[in-house]
Amino acid sequence: MKAAGYPAARALSVLAAGAGLAIIAAAFAQAPVPRASPNAASAAAAAFASSPGPPAELTAEQIRAVVALGPWPMARKRDPSNRVSGIADAIAFGGALFADPRLSRSGTLACSSCHQPDRAFIDGLPRGRGAVEVDRNTTTLFNVGGQRW
Repeated sequence: MKAAGYPAARALSVLAAGAGLAIIAAAFAQAPVPRASPNAASAAAAAFASSPGPPAELTAEQIRAVVALGPWPMARKRDPSNRVSGIADAIAFGGALFADPRLSRSGTLACSSCHQPDRAFIDGLPRGRGAVEVDRNTTTLFNVGGQRW
């Protein structure tokens, strides 16, 4: 099914598109980005709820509501439990390991074989296929760095 079939997913996609346009608009206007207020999310949702579909052009009120959710982009926090968190060489090394099939038992299967970065870290198949087909889809790794487990 497409995301348009789900009202929440459609609203999020419209909000994300609006956020991108708001960032561009703020950059061109060289306006300072306001801080988010406690009910900024509800204000943004209300501003977009009145539109039946994706707007051709955002109103000034809609842009203000989205920009209030900022600052953009969000600052990434270093993980205090990881001594190499945020170090460029460590990040590059992790990326190389993620794409290296030599780490698998057969030497032919990399993490990126199933967790494809260009597909939100899934493979798009109804059932995951690593070394063998399993009874569920491939779990996304998107934003896994922000999860605490």
